[in-house]
Amino acid sequence: MNPENLIRPDLKNFESYSMAKAKLPTQEEIILDANESPFGEPYSRYPDPNHFDLRKKLGECLDLPINSIFMGSGSDECIDLILRLFLLPNQGYLAIPKETYGMYKIQAQIQGLNLFQFELDENFQLPKLPPEDVIKSKLCILCSPNNPTGNQFSLETIENWLKLMNGVLVVDEAYIEFSSGNSVLELRKDYPNLIIIRTLSKAFASAGIRLGYALGNPYLIEKLYSIKLPYNLSSLSQREGLKIIDGIPDFQKKIQIILQERAKLESFLNSIPQVIKVWSSQANFLLVEFQRAPDLQGFLKTQGIRIRDRSEIRANALRISIGTPQQNQKLMTLLKSFYCEESTVY
Repeated sequence: MNPENLIRPDLKNFESYSMAKAKLPTQEEIILDANESPFGEPYSRYPDPNHFDLRKKLGECLDLPINSIFMGSGSDECIDLILRLFLLPNQGYLAIPKETYGMYKIQAQIQGLNLFQFELDENFQLPKLPPEDVIKSKLCILCSPNNPTGNQFSLETIENWLKLMNGVLVVDEAYIEFSSGNSVLELRKDYPNLIIIRTLSKAFASAGIRLGYALGNPYLIEKLYSIKLPYNLSSLSQREGLKIIDGIPDFQKKIQIILQERAKLESFLNSIPQVIKVWSSQANFLLVEFQRAPDLQGFLKTQGIRIRDRSEIRANALRISIGTPQQNQKLMTLLKSFYCEESTVY
């Protein structure tokens, strides 16, 4: 299957905006072609529109060629552009699980796209074979590890889907650094209809600078670059991104702390009689079904702790992000306090 045939016909030969700085000037050049300020302030010049240094460094980290990497303003921009590249209103459709990251549906609605939603099983897992409507879809997005359920789909199942699908499969790996399972990155060379999305927001503690990236075959990456906004990443974001990538070994220590805290909190929650279910997680959060969940969420808010209502996924389900050891200890103390009137187990 050639994914080039799935691109919107009007974008196959699309001529992107011609930027003055499509090629970075040398230090010796006098730059008078972009209507910029000539006074040499730190951010007086437009940033690199092709993110060369950032992609080069990330490619070295991932052992990937630069032409297989697209950089976006958060993974949300990557998602938005992928939808635009393949789909038009009433022409093809996007397939997503019902129990997944809400922005997929919202971005499809904003663009007026047709949407097919399929259900995961009782453990939030994929069926081994894709539903017929997924096979026929032009584009399918899976989040693995999945938000807000936390589970990761098996590599074998995702490969089964890739073999059978007529369209492009996007796998959002925003939480992959917290997982003990395998990334789908190893499938990239064998399946040109696979696009992988990742972010620096989660494991690398950089949500505020908005840096995400997509990995795929060079033709599709080139097309994403042709339809993005001219200067989608600021010079500041790109410089900070280089520092973050350089510091990845240091972030591994913090990731290990989060994993230890996740296991500790999961064990604690499973000891509380009023906890109905804790879903095993491969991400930096836990989905938990509580008795009196709305009351618990309200109580924690009065105590300065915010957790997320996920009752649209399961009744009485709340999602808890893993905090620092001190923050998690305060949460556990408050959970004891809230439920102590019902149990003397503590």
